[in-house]
Amino acid sequence: MAKDLPYFKFFCSEWNDGDVTLETFEHQGLFINICSYYWSNECDLHLDKLLKRFRGFEELIDDLSAANLFKINEDRTISITFLDEQAKDRGKLCNQNSINAKKRWEKKRKESEKDAVVLNSHSENNAIKKREEEIRKEKIIVIEELPQTNLLNEELFLK
Repeated sequence: MAKDLPYFKFFCSEWNDGDVTLETFEHQGLFINICSYYWSNECDLHLDKLLKRFRGFEELIDDLSAANLFKINEDRTISITFLDEQAKDRGKLCNQNSINAKKRWEKKRKESEKDAVVLNSHSENNAIKKREEEIRKEKIIVIEELPQTNLLNEELFLK
């Protein structure tokens, strides 16, 4: 997420009405820092890494976990529900945008193929007309070289 989307949605009303405001300012400050760190790690953060990052705050981290502000999973990764939901929504949006982009490019490719066929047919028609004109000129040259005795033969030859 941090690479594709360097920020997460922060709703003041949810913060002010949420359980985090029941904690001390020190807990609140640590929690928003954990949220930031969690997001920048693309919502994939092991508890050991969290404890290393916030060394000296182990007791506060335990308090936040006990208050259910984040969850420690069986594999010792952490989960922050509202950020996981945003990451999931972001993934859906990204996939939908990708599908839509592929459809647009496919449509443009087909249109460009149609244009190429039209241009090609114009080119072929022009080439045919040019060749017909060359053949007609060749016939005229041949006729001019023939003796001028039989006009009926000339008319038949030009056809």
